[in-house]
Amino acid sequence: MLVNTAIVIAFQVRASRGVDSPAAGGRAYRRSGVAFLASCSLISLTAGVPAWVAATLMLTAVVIHATARRPARCPLGRGSSARPSGGRRALNAEGWPT
Repeated sequence: MLVNTAIVIAFQVRASRGVDSPAAGGRAYRRSGVAFLASCSLISLTAGVPAWVAATLMLTAVVIHATARRPARCPLGRGSSARPSGGRRALNAEGWPT
């Protein structure tokens, strides 16, 4: 958990710098999907191996998984979150909440 938190704090803002349009958001999601696939594959390899190998694989998978998170500024999906008043956010032409 600490590794995950530290990586998200260190890299999430950096990873989101190039995401400024829906197209860039789509590319970010594709990269995240590949990284999630890699991290899940590493986790599946931990069965039946020595403890030190399993721990190394798990730590590597956690690092990959944490860096694969959706960038914070990604415009995709941001307009669907509900406001406290129960209303939905409107999106401008570029996909950003208004």
